[in-house]
Order: sequence, then C-alpha cells, then structure tokens
Amino acid sequence: MNKKQKIILIIAIIVIFVVSITVGGYFVLKKAMLKLSDNISLDTDNYLTAVEVNSDVSFILLINNQQKISNIIYLNDKSVEGLYGKGIENNSYTKAIPLIIENLKNSNYFQENVILIDYGNESVFSKIKEEFNKQFVIYGINKQITSDSTTLNNKVQSLGLTTEDSNQINNLKSLYSYSLDVISKYRKFDQEDEPEQSLDVTDIDKYASNVYNKLLTYSKDIESQTKDAPNGIDITTINASGDYQNELYALSDSWYYIDNFKVYAYIHFQQNNEDYNYCFAGTTNYTKSIC
Repeated sequence: MNKKQKIILIIAIIVIFVVSITVGGYFVLKKAMLKLSDNISLDTDNYLTAVEVNSDVSFILLINNQQKISNIIYLNDKSVEGLYGKGIENNSYTKAIPLIIENLKNSNYFQENVILIDYGNESVFSKIKEEFNKQFVIYGINKQITSDSTTLNNKVQSLGLTTEDSNQINNLKSLYSYSLDVISKYRKFDQEDEPEQSLDVTDIDKYASNVYNKLLTYSKDIESQTKDAPNGIDITTINASGDYQNELYALSDSWYYIDNFKVYAYIHFQQNNEDYNYCFAGTTNYTKSIC
C-alpha cells in the first residue's frame, strides 16, 4: 500500500467514525428529546366546553372557542402513556381525534366500551361523538360508544377537588392540577427501571425556584389556602428539573400554603445523600434553611 492509499484509508476511517458517532448521537438525542415534553399551559380565557372519554383509558378534552383541543386532562396512567406529548393539543377535533384513536389503538387500549360525557355544549359534543364513531370504524375498534353528561363542578366534586369558589376558572384549574399530579406520578413510576442519573447540584437553587414559580402560577388569584387543603397541589409531584431524563422531586416534608395571595413554601431536596433546604416567605427570594 503506497502513501497515497494509506492517507485515503485513514481519511475513510475517520469519516466512518465521525458519521457513526453523529448518527448514533442523533438517535440518542432524539430518544431523549421524545421523552421531554412540557405539559401544555392551561387556557381558561378561551374555554368553550369539554368532552370526557371514559373507558379503560380515561381523559377529558378541553375545547376552546376555535373548536380546537386546548388541553388534555389526564385521569389515569393509561391516558398519560397513550397521549402525553403526542402533539394532540392545538389541533381541531377532526385532526386531534384520529391522532388520539391511532395512539390509543397502537397502545392496545379501548378494551372496554366507551362512555363519551358531554360537559354542556350539545352541538360540539355531537360532532365529537360522530368523529369517534367514524374513527372506531376506520381502526376496527369493535366497542360500543354511549353518551352521558355532567358539569365541571360535578366532576371536580366527584374527584374530591372541592374549591372555595366553584366558578368555571377555579374548576378548570382544579382539574388541571389533578392532571399534573397524574402525569407526575406516572412519569415517576415510568422512570423507576431506568439507570439513575445524577443532577448537577450547582443548579439545585434554580430547581427550588422552578418549584416555587410553578406554585405561583397554579395559585394565581387564590387568596388563602392551608398546607393540607384537599384542592392544593401535591408539591412532591412537581418535577423541579423539568428534565425527565434527570428528575428531581421535593421530599414529603415539603409544603406550601397561601396567605393574602402570597405563597409560603418549604422545599426540601436530597441529592447524593446531601440535604438542600429552601424557605420562601411570600416572595421569590429564599433562604437556604428549614422554615
């Protein structure tokens, strides 16, 4: 082999090596990105109605004034597994429902008959039921679809999510918070068998602020709420890092309450056998101490 051939061979090996790393890295990154999906922000201003799907997989579709699916309220782990982060929100129901049926059919759900529940808009409900029936035929789902009706307030009460003021916005927020709990609990369970990855503790102050800012968002317009309020958020289900490859949750002794529209919170993390304590006294400023 002459010198020129050797150079060409070396270049070829380098190219193959770089391409292999790049392609492999791409698929690793893609897999990681597919697992990172932030929950869609709750849209209360444009809420029109809702339709609940009740079967072995259960969830509520919130529909806005443009007759698009603004949010999915997850009611059990199967709905999270089948629909979370699948790009269903912000689509019209004629586009969203085929995506819903496809994802759930592929996950082998709809093993039971389905009850579609109307939340007060008969016209929208009829169209959505018609689309579900159509997609069941297309996907060969041989299950009966029946109808029922309820209200946001009745649903909130049935889940034990009583609110001080049972208006539409508070009911939507209660259902949304319940959904966040379902998502977090399922995601925590889903990650148990994966290799443990450590977080960078230099960011742990930021993670405490992440939790507090989420509490501020979900507690907006609430004047007061006790630590153990049944309609409060379970602080231990909020993923502080926002990264589902490297999750971090506050320990069970963490708490928050609201007084005069201000959020007070104690957030306790443990990482690498070290304790990290944060006390928020009604502002985004904190002290690194037990409250």
